[in-house]
Amino acid sequence: MAYICRINGVAHKVTKDKNGKEIYDPPLPKHVKKEWKRRKDEMEREGFQAPKLRTTSTFHAGRGSLIDQLGGDENWANHINQEHRKRTGKSIGANDVYLTQLAKFPGDPDAVFDASCSHQDMERSIEKLAENYKENSKPCRLAEDLVDELEASYRASGDTRPRDELRHEIVEKHGQSKDAFQGEVE
Repeated sequence: MAYICRINGVAHKVTKDKNGKEIYDPPLPKHVKKEWKRRKDEMEREGFQAPKLRTTSTFHAGRGSLIDQLGGDENWANHINQEHRKRTGKSIGANDVYLTQLAKFPGDPDAVFDASCSHQDMERSIEKLAENYKENSKPCRLAEDLVDELEASYRASGDTRPRDELRHEIVEKHGQSKDAFQGEVE
């Protein structure tokens, strides 16, 4: 098995000959070879392992089947799969990822990603869903108990404005801004 190793800014393809000796292409200069051997031996002694590649398969590794993703609840997995099948005409695949956090309802096709979907593809889908939620969300009033609490805090710090004026400022300052996302998942 060959791999690429970057030493002092130069990428070297490393292969092994039939005796197990590593061959570097381009060849390592003698002074670099000696230092690299010392560093490599030190890393092996300390149990250093190279970081894993972030491929689609490693990103999805360990998620398991739909039942595994749902904590072993087979009935709920069957229900989600059935609802997904009603909407799409196909079942959730054995290696597909179902993100319950994104689902607006059980079996939501927007919450299902196939195993070949990369991390970047999932991020783009999540951003797109967030934009849709933001566009379709309704403004949410600041809760009365929070307004009362903030009003008491302002009064304790010496604010003497009329109640209506103070409450209006509190809602303007601490309430939902026009571009804030306050999604309502149905």
